[in-house]
Amino acid sequence: MQRVVGLLVLTRIWGTELRGVSNALEIAWDRGIKKLLCECDSSVSVNLIHNGTPDYHPYSFIHIREFLNRDWIVKIYHVWREANGVADMLARTTSLG
Repeated sequence: MQRVVGLLVLTRIWGTELRGVSNALEIAWDRGIKKLLCECDSSVSVNLIHNGTPDYHPYSFIHIREFLNRDWIVKIYHVWREANGVADMLARTTSLG
């Protein structure tokens, strides 16, 4: 039972990461940005983005690949959480309540 609960929590985290990337891509596209570097501190999410998700995957509905195939230059890469100042600040703010 604990493994299933842990998997559900991790799956939600990855889903949140993927939604964040998807939202960022949508905002950048809508603002007309033609070159974008996107940092993500979840290596699992970056791998899912680069390698795609099978149709049965829970996050196959997040159409990040469609954004990447548009007429612009987007680089999505992994950064260590400690190097991601925004995420680090948000994590500290959230943990303080």
